[in-house]
Amino acid sequence: IGHTDGPVHASTMGGNIHIGRAGAMVSARTAGGRIEVREAGGIVLAGNSGGSIQVGSAPGVRCESTGGSIRLKGSSGALRAVTDVGSIMAELFPGIALQDSLFSTGAGDITVYIPSNFPVTVRALNDNIRSGRIISDFSEIVVRQKSAEGSLNGGGPVLQLTSNGGTIYLRRQR
Repeated sequence: IGHTDGPVHASTMGGNIHIGRAGAMVSARTAGGRIEVREAGGIVLAGNSGGSIQVGSAPGVRCESTGGSIRLKGSSGALRAVTDVGSIMAELFPGIALQDSLFSTGAGDITVYIPSNFPVTVRALNDNIRSGRIISDFSEIVVRQKSAEGSLNGGGPVLQLTSNGGTIYLRRQR
């Protein structure tokens, strides 16, 4: 779908879903393929059993993948990205209104790019005792062996990050 002014409901059993711009909410589900939503005027609900999910600008995101990566770029509101096996990458942009959010993976890395002036409270937990790490570019975020916590720019919405089999990266956006 290239462009629509209304909501989008798309479902497939084994193919890709690509939405350029939806003027309202998007609901997309596939059993095996890629879901890509570049821009949505409403919340994006995406579920994928065997592929990746990528969401650009949207005022709220709820993504779940059984076996694939999730990438969020420039979304606002409450963000929820959960994957059983796959990495999560999120880019937060200056001036967006973030709400309490959760990124969680059972086996994969989590990378979050945060602008230097972005107010947020970070709570990260990495349950992998052998190889799990948390790496932060921010001195305000105190990293311990399996956890990290801190407030940037006076704090703000809570960004909860959990990983059971990868590394959590908190990167300063350039």
